[in-house]
Amino acid sequence: MMRLGTLILVIYLFIAFFVFGITFGTTFVGLIGVFFVAWGLLNVLEKDNRYNKEVASVKKIFMNLFLVGFVSFLFVQGLILSVKSDETVHVDYAIVLGAGLQGEVPSLTLTKRLDKGVEFLKKNPHVTVIVSGGQGIGETISEAAAMKKYLIRNGIAEDRIILEEKSTSSIENLLFSKQLLDEMDTIQSYKVIIITSDVH
Repeated sequence: MMRLGTLILVIYLFIAFFVFGITFGTTFVGLIGVFFVAWGLLNVLEKDNRYNKEVASVKKIFMNLFLVGFVSFLFVQGLILSVKSDETVHVDYAIVLGAGLQGEVPSLTLTKRLDKGVEFLKKNPHVTVIVSGGQGIGETISEAAAMKKYLIRNGIAEDRIILEEKSTSSIENLLFSKQLLDEMDTIQSYKVIIITSDVH
């Protein structure tokens, strides 16, 4: 049973890390898998009276680490889902950073960013928005294209929306968006607000 669990964990980690890339989500789920395999091993060892005290101590350490990790995970997720903006700033452009799709549907994190973007853009009708995000695994269109559709559905005029569809990370969101801005405004005197999550 333990060998099968270990094999499943190794296959999972291989797929998560080398096929889909190392992300916070895959790493966290992988660590959960490691925890359960190790917990099962400790339970097997606990049946042997020679290791009773040692196993009890290790299990206590494991449980504390798990609780700390779980609380940290919830804290980070809270930051990711929390989006704030300052409606009093005077800017020329807003950049909304991508955050994943399910097919063509924005993730919860991305929906929160877009809703904040809609709110900001309606209060600042002179601002042009760049929606930034390429197409990832499991996404049928680019994040930018899905974001554009969402903004239009929520009352933002199509001619106010610029697509940046090459980026695959937050740093690329900013770099490629800046390239677009530099091409549009050669004097480079523009001011920008970035609409993203608190974790950034």
